[in-house]
Amino acid sequence: AGSVLAQRAEVIDGIAAIVNNDVITISQVRELAGARERAIREAFTGEELQSKLKEMRLAALKDLIDRQLILQEFKKLQEKGANIPDY
Repeated sequence: AGSVLAQRAEVIDGIAAIVNNDVITISQVRELAGARERAIREAFTGEELQSKLKEMRLAALKDLIDRQLILQEFKKLQEKGANIPDY
């Protein structure tokens, strides 16, 4: 049974996007979208629910991609000697 769960875990968590060489996983998208997804599930049903969930997950993925691009740009600046605070 353990190997079946391990196989399911691999399928459940995959690559949602690759930003340059950095991977964004499906679980990261789900984590960001979690609270919003619960609210949407309470408010909508059927096709409208599916449409809203898809829209919300795409927005979450876009947010994660934007964050990753910003982090990558900060790393480039730091490598060039820029003094960027850690906060």
